[in-house]
Amino acid sequence: MLSFLVLSTIFLPVVYGCSCYWSPPQKQFCDADWVSHVRIRSSKILSDQSSKEGRLLVFDQLSDRVFDVEHIEVFKRPSNLTALPNTLSTKLYESLCGLNLNLANKDEQFLLAGRLVDKQLRFDLCSQVAPSDYYPKNYRWEAYPSDFPETLRAIKC
Repeated sequence: MLSFLVLSTIFLPVVYGCSCYWSPPQKQFCDADWVSHVRIRSSKILSDQSSKEGRLLVFDQLSDRVFDVEHIEVFKRPSNLTALPNTLSTKLYESLCGLNLNLANKDEQFLLAGRLVDKQLRFDLCSQVAPSDYYPKNYRWEAYPSDFPETLRAIKC
């Protein structure tokens, strides 16, 4: 029995989970390095190099989904950038807080927010900005209240 317990703990799979805490829109906005209304032009999966080196992975947990975007309106950007890059990335899996945008067609528009990490714009499930009384499921631009852009423009951090 003891050997079964020891062996079963050795071979337990690693489980990841994403959990975000709620905060008001002003805090979400101020915590973000960038906030932008974007049009998605294309997306691709950028695989983790370890799977190419022959390591066996249950799933490619370090893979990213990379988006080529057009910034329609930038509400916030890092002070050291004059413009936001047109490439954004997120983790591939929602369990790792990756944001699944469910692209139904090209040219879809979203309100996205995130961090500048190693000169790359990254976003995740927990970094998004939403009204206090509203939790968008997909962050599509048309799902937000029509006055929300004005609210974002008025926020002072």
